[in-house]
Amino acid sequence: MNDYRFDELTKELAATPVSRRRALKLLLAGAATGLLSTVTTPSAYAARNCRDIGQTCQSDAQCCTRFCDNQNFRCACTPGTELCNGKCVGCQPPFVLNTSTCQCECPQGTTKCGNTCCSNSATPVCCANSSTCCPSGTQCTNVGTCCPSDRLCAGECCPPGFTCSNNQCVASPCGASNCPGCCQNNVCQPGNTDLLCGSGGNTCTTCTPPNVCCGGQCKRPNGAACSGNGNCCSGHCRMGVCTAT
Repeated sequence: MNDYRFDELTKELAATPVSRRRALKLLLAGAATGLLSTVTTPSAYAARNCRDIGQTCQSDAQCCTRFCDNQNFRCACTPGTELCNGKCVGCQPPFVLNTSTCQCECPQGTTKCGNTCCSNSATPVCCANSSTCCPSGTQCTNVGTCCPSDRLCAGECCPPGFTCSNNQCVASPCGASNCPGCCQNNVCQPGNTDLLCGSGGNTCTTCTPPNVCCGGQCKRPNGAACSGNGNCCSGHCRMGVCTAT
């Protein structure tokens, strides 16, 4: 009961003749009022729904971050996040936290590309719609894949051996620039068979027995007669016969 309420009761008892029963009722009512005000007035701590970072805790549920560090039993940022300017910030790789801005940014030496970061040292091309970093000498297709610059055609990537002409993919003339094997009727062949043997984009040749195709050249296998090392697939001609060594 506060002082004001007590004074009011004493004045009422002094000014008006009351019975003992009436006096007891007044005193009990005053006491009850004082007790009620004490219970329903929450303290500053009790009014909080959770505890801030740095406050002591016994369980995750007590913390505003929902993480109680079991090493020192204090509320802290959840693993994978860092405290920055009063808030917990978590960055997904490859992004890192800039403690000056509290923002997730690309590491130094890289550039943001959609949801990833491209290395500046490789002078990449960024396909932002697919978060793809394409190496130098390539460009982005309409679907966000990397394509060699000389094969990009109207947003699409021409297959190997094709070039772009009037926004259409057309077969390139078979030659050393686009055929590691051999060319037969302007079509690049692997060049590793006896019928179609060759390399470097040259015209395919047919190996005649006893020659076989080895390494893109028609030469003789082990056991076949030879006149020099250059005749043999193995590079060894011993006593007129191709040998392994």
